[in-house]
This record gives sequence, structure tokens and C-alpha cells, in this order.
Amino acid sequence: MEEKVFDGTTSVLNRPEDGCIALINGLILILMVLTQVFGDLWLSHGMKAFGAVQSLTPHAVFNLIGYLLTSPSIVLGVITLVLSLGFYLVAISRFDVSYMRPTTALTYAVSLLGARYYFMNRLCPVASWVAL
Repeated sequence: MEEKVFDGTTSVLNRPEDGCIALINGLILILMVLTQVFGDLWLSHGMKAFGAVQSLTPHAVFNLIGYLLTSPSIVLGVITLVLSLGFYLVAISRFDVSYMRPTTALTYAVSLLGARYYFMNRLCPVASWVAL
């Protein structure tokens, strides 16, 4: 396989397959962000349906574990977060960490929007966005 060297005079995307690779890389990053956000939203939805954990007695812990294993929202959230981890591992193998950190930080902004529209949460304009 030929090693690509960018000398500043030729386009990095000078072959049709290079455009395909760029499209696949972008798709991996988008899927990584979206699966992270949806996984978090589904976990949050499932835990809000359960209610606040008030006690860590053995009985309460067994009730919680039973709920976690049988709640569709929790199971879907965990599966989605595992997919997100898979996309992250593929992405981190293709990109430098200096590129990945800002991309993964995008999940915070998308999560705020998701919480706003999925849960109809009222966002505090200053506090929510400054926290990012």
C-alpha cells in the first residue's frame, strides 16, 4: 500500500476512494456522538421511571438490579452505549487524541439539546452553556 505524503501542492483527496474514506470517518464520528447521547437519554429515562435510589439495603439493591435487568429503557441505553464505545474505539484508531477530544466534547452540547426536546427540560441558558 502506497504511503500518502502531503507536500502542499497536491490534494489530499486526489483519489475517489479517499473521498469514501473521509465519508466513512465522518459517519463514524457522527454515529459515535449520537449513540452516546441516545444511550445517556435512555438511561436517564429508565432511571427517572425507577425513581431516586434512597437506600442501599440488600432488599433495595436487589430491587434495583431486577429493575435494571428488565427495564427496556435501561437495556436499550446500555446496548447503545456499548455501540458508542465500539464507534469510539474505531475512531480513536483512525484519529489522533487531539482531534478526538473536541469531537467527544460535542456530545455535551447535543445532550443538552436532547434533554431539552426529549424530556422537555427547561434549560437555564447561561448555566447550561457556560458549563460546556
